Amino acid sequence: MRRCFLVLIVLSLACFTRAGHLQADGYRTSIGTGADRIPVIVVSGTPYEMGLQQGKLIREEATQMINSLLQKVQAAGPERASDAHLDTAWNAIAPHTDVRFKEELRGFAEGTGLPLKTLQRAHALPVVMDYSCSGIAAWGAATKDGHLYQTRNLDWTMELGAQDYP
Repeated sequence: MRRCFLVLIVLSLACFTRAGHLQADGYRTSIGTGADRIPVIVVSGTPYEMGLQQGKLIREEATQMINSLLQKVQAAGPERASDAHLDTAWNAIAPHTDVRFKEELRGFAEGTGLPLKTLQRAHALPVVMDYSCSGIAAWGAATKDGHLYQTRNLDWTMELGAQDYP
């Protein structure tokens, strides 16, 4: 009986101490070797928690890429890619953007230390510029195991340097 009581106390304390903490997890690994090495980030939790973990895990690369990308695009198209024009574009697409993505972006902003507004502007670039993406998704009978597999290819000019940040 005493042992059951002690187990109950320990479990209660464990639940109580974890109640106010994020239930997210994340880690960074890679696949490939040498020049073919690609970082892989694995996260779990709510959309906000996943964004936060991802932001923490790739803070340096994300900050470099976003700042470089915005600087290059705004230099190439100062009017089309002005902060005001990008803010207008974000405001136009925001009502049609899944709330989960917005929460993940908010977490990513906190994790990287980048302003949320900066990340929103970066995501609005394809709306105002001549950049686009190709994508493919397969699931169900189209895959061997029935799971969903999705990929996206940035069809952006090489001068932007996005390819330097896999």
